Amino acid sequence: MSLITPLLVQIALTFLVMFTLVRFRIVEIFSKRVNEDDIPLRKVEWPEKATRADSNFLSQFEMPVLFIALVILQVVTKTDDQMQLNLAWGYVISRILHYIFHIFVSQNTLRTVFFTISSTILMVMWVRFALIFYA
Repeated sequence: MSLITPLLVQIALTFLVMFTLVRFRIVEIFSKRVNEDDIPLRKVEWPEKATRADSNFLSQFEMPVLFIALVILQVVTKTDDQMQLNLAWGYVISRILHYIFHIFVSQNTLRTVFFTISSTILMVMWVRFALIFYA
């Protein structure tokens, strides 16, 4: 199996978060609980779940960008190995758990744990890449 597979799962997660956000917002728009004219001006006070989904969607363009860049670099430089693949799956699984606990469970302690785990895994992956690349 290639590093591309967990990369594609991470990208699928980004789209899943986007669809979750859109679903929450559409419910609010059709229920008339928000003023549609305020949406383009970012003046809407979305309910908690929609706000959490928005925050999670934005976070998909933070640390995961470093994951995507690393996977591409490793595939291009042929420095991927089984350990990096295992770490990549650990990263993606912890990001999925972060998504679940951020939006649906609203458990900040566990969300923070999964964020810390994913960030640590990503840092280890980058260090391993540098060591392998410069070896």
